[in-house]
Amino acid sequence: MHGEIMLNLMEKIGITILSVILAFVIAGCAPAEVVSPLLRDSNDIAFEVFEKVILAIEEKDKEGLKNLFSKQAIADSDNLDEEINSLFEFYKGKMNSNYAWGEVGTGEKDENGRWKWIQPSYDIETTEEEYKILFKYYLFDTSNEDNVGIYSLYIIKAEDFFNVEFEPETSRFNMAYGGDIEKSPGITIEDVKTYTERCERIESIRSKLLS
Repeated sequence: MHGEIMLNLMEKIGITILSVILAFVIAGCAPAEVVSPLLRDSNDIAFEVFEKVILAIEEKDKEGLKNLFSKQAIADSDNLDEEINSLFEFYKGKMNSNYAWGEVGTGEKDENGRWKWIQPSYDIETTEEEYKILFKYYLFDTSNEDNVGIYSLYIIKAEDFFNVEFEPETSRFNMAYGGDIEKSPGITIEDVKTYTERCERIESIRSKLLS
């Protein structure tokens, strides 16, 4: 009996929340492009984008991949076309399996508008190689519609990620790839050298903050 009461209560709460959101839309207080992502699980959205990214890479679909990036990312990137070509050369094989780490970062703002971005991280095993990939994706931005889409995409070979000695006492085999804290626009392909340099820079900053 107690379980049934709790279930009914949860259903009523869910219906109430949905009604409030829809009321905002009808009243013009929340644009539909804001409400639509809010009604969906962000991990589901992230995986849909991930699948589109991998499909475009494996089919060497340059325009298809470029269209997944936001207008702002294309404008801010040094040369997204060349970065896409480099990515096509870097990525080998067809995806056999993947592991979703979930979101390693998310952000929302209310001062000058509403926006939300997510940063999902994935492990990929292809027929030829293993990779770790992360992208920053804006679900919506009421203050700048050009932000909607992928802003940053980072990728590294799994073996390079594991070979970086950042914190030896921590097993990197149980860590998600987080890309660069700066989240540069466009596509960044990392290797042992660039990733080691970045980790050392982060460690230096952390040490200064703790000292």
